Amino acid sequence: SQEHRKPTQQYRYLCSDAISLADIGIFPFIHQLAHVDSIRLEQSHYHHLQVWLNELLASELFHSAMEKHPAWIEKSEPIIFL
Repeated sequence: SQEHRKPTQQYRYLCSDAISLADIGIFPFIHQLAHVDSIRLEQSHYHHLQVWLNELLASELFHSAMEKHPAWIEKSEPIIFL
């Protein structure tokens, strides 16, 4: 029997109510689109996409990945990324 699935706009994320590899994979492209043509995205009918993007932009995951580090200079202490 085929599993009943909600329409994708009913999910919090792309495939389910939990963040998935699909969300992480497509996020940089949607983020870039929003950065390059934010007015077009805001005027579009993609309300759920805008909510999804804003939620990910506000997430701890995004902020931890975008942590700023000083430029490395020879003889500087190494930065270990975990």
